[in-house]
Amino acid sequence: MALTQSLEACAQRAHALGCQWRGTLSEQDQRFMVKAFHRAESLAKVALCQALEQVSEQYQPSLLAQLADEERHVDVFANWRDEAEEEVLSPRLKERTEPVWFALLLVNEVAGFCQFHMLHGLLGEGAYADAVAEVAHDEIEHIERLSRWLEPWREAPAFADIERIVRRFRRDLDGRMKQFLPRDEFEEFRAELATAIEQLLLVAFGMSGERYSEGSRQTE
Repeated sequence: MALTQSLEACAQRAHALGCQWRGTLSEQDQRFMVKAFHRAESLAKVALCQALEQVSEQYQPSLLAQLADEERHVDVFANWRDEAEEEVLSPRLKERTEPVWFALLLVNEVAGFCQFHMLHGLLGEGAYADAVAEVAHDEIEHIERLSRWLEPWREAPAFADIERIVRRFRRDLDGRMKQFLPRDEFEEFRAELATAIEQLLLVAFGMSGERYSEGSRQTE
């Protein structure tokens, strides 16, 4: 229930933020953002493909369904671009445990969920906005499932690795936001969106206590 409520609250907050900043992006800002979303979704697809090579068979049907969603998401942003589609280089495949794969996928799903709702607010109404709303809705199932898969490890020693992933992701949120909104004029915009992502991350990972809320963007 807490995660469901947090997803709803984050969606409303991110959408309202997008509405607030609607009309402030130049054409160059918009092109840059579409390119950044395309790159992010392409990398999410790569991560899923790599995870599928290493996780147990019991998880594969759900991840294959998620992969089909990611392929549609990549196509959404590829179709918005005027220039030729750039090649997204795949990170080197590393041997990882299942909980680490789930954590890596989950941090990206949470960030994407918030960013898609922000983009929906920026777009307002129309076919583009409807497409983004559908993409954001897909992420709910992904987040809930990955969060559920991590539950058995929350009291296990392996969760220390997951905590490090989340801390690193939170530390790097400012840089991630600049990939979508690089201009200095958007500093407040980036900061508010990063805060929304951060709060949802803590709930999705079951890390919402004071231990994680204080000094939120600490370095390792």
